[in-house]
Amino acid sequence: MKHRWHPPVWMSVTLLFVYGTLRGQLPRFLPPTLHDAIRSLGRAYYRGRLYDLGAYPGVVPDPDRIVHGELYALHRAQAAHIFTYLDAYEGYDPEQPEAGEYRRVQDTVFLPDGHSVLAWIYLYHGDLSRARLIPSGDYLRHRFLPS
Repeated sequence: MKHRWHPPVWMSVTLLFVYGTLRGQLPRFLPPTLHDAIRSLGRAYYRGRLYDLGAYPGVVPDPDRIVHGELYALHRAQAAHIFTYLDAYEGYDPEQPEAGEYRRVQDTVFLPDGHSVLAWIYLYHGDLSRARLIPSGDYLRHRFLPS
């Protein structure tokens, strides 16, 4: 098993894993004043099941499946401000974490080389009775290259 990767001490960042509508689009959901506070770190994956919920996807943890996504570094000094925008987009209220469809949690995410990192992720905790599993674990592939 590979070791967990930690950002160097000088790198004052908070990590965020995105797997759905935010992939490749994160700056679009933030005001221009915050664009310099985020950096794409590239591809990553999460151990979970990815569901098509209609207009957007949701993930639940599952050690036997993989969800493809992207890892972002958020400048730590701006992270709380960035999460204000993202929480609103995801319908997550930190004061009432169980009230919305998503919870923002820190969990293990994997880099392509197998190293793991601790990153924030929005996990789905709503009703899955009408959701469709996305077997590929890749929302963009599912959305734009349907089988």
